[in-house]
Amino acid sequence: MNPATETPSASRASTAADPRRRRALIIYFAALLALFAQPLRELLAFALGNDFCSYIPLIPFVSIYLLWTERRSIFAHPGRDRLAAASFAAVGALSLGWALGWAGRVPYADHLSLLALSLVLFLFAGVCAIYGRRVFQAGLFAWLFLLLIIPFPPFLLDRSIFWLQAGSTHMCAWFFGVLGVPVFRQGFDLFIPTITIHVAKECSSIRSSQALAITALLAGYFYLRSPWRRAVLVLVAIPFSAVKNAIRICTLCLLALHVNRGFLYGRLHREGGFVFFLIALVLLWPLLLWLRRGEQSRRTLEPPPGAARLEPHEPV
Repeated sequence: MNPATETPSASRASTAADPRRRRALIIYFAALLALFAQPLRELLAFALGNDFCSYIPLIPFVSIYLLWTERRSIFAHPGRDRLAAASFAAVGALSLGWALGWAGRVPYADHLSLLALSLVLFLFAGVCAIYGRRVFQAGLFAWLFLLLIIPFPPFLLDRSIFWLQAGSTHMCAWFFGVLGVPVFRQGFDLFIPTITIHVAKECSSIRSSQALAITALLAGYFYLRSPWRRAVLVLVAIPFSAVKNAIRICTLCLLALHVNRGFLYGRLHREGGFVFFLIALVLLWPLLLWLRRGEQSRRTLEPPPGAARLEPHEPV
């Protein structure tokens, strides 16, 4: 039915249906959280005790904020989609069955990952069943952002750390060469005059790299509209993490070489990750501005929706 021709009675019925849907969704979410209470407690304990997953407790609050601030547009066209709900529920049940069936035979992080994936998929199923596919698609970014509560599988985390170690070591050697500092590289070891540096797993800066990628993801969502421009921002932020970590290592080494060796073990080494994270954001900001400017320029060149198009006249 066209909204312009919708009868007052239909409008009142539609308005009255929204509180019922809202109550149904709240009850469904509460029941789902109660059923997954034990896995959620284990996931929270795992995240708080693991530096590589410390961002997980913040993810639901970010999704809630995104959904709340855009609730009028996201929940504007409710409906029901049983097929999408059944599909999400089926995959969620499969993930849950796998987690329970293989408990104790897979790494603990993988077990938690399967349980977290199952929880998120059941949540998606509830949204589609109560509010429909259009509501799910309207808030797609906020819903999918919840997938970040799933811990990285150990093999993927190890590969990421290895890549950050290799990239950071390579960039450090390049920076030292540009600055005229004699350097010899062997594996993850760098030798400069009187100082030997080993880029260990703990020095890979995986935590701030994860934070940088998530920040780029959110910045792209808030400031860019084009999916490919958002993807470019995130894809640049990922290798940029190695550049940021190399700047950190080189800064500490140069301060130790020319000022005081205590910089290799002091507070800047232990707690300076946030400082270099801010430096990385400052360096990444011009890319975001450039992508946004290109997007705005393209929009100004495009005719407004509904504008008449001038068609070339064929010769008579």
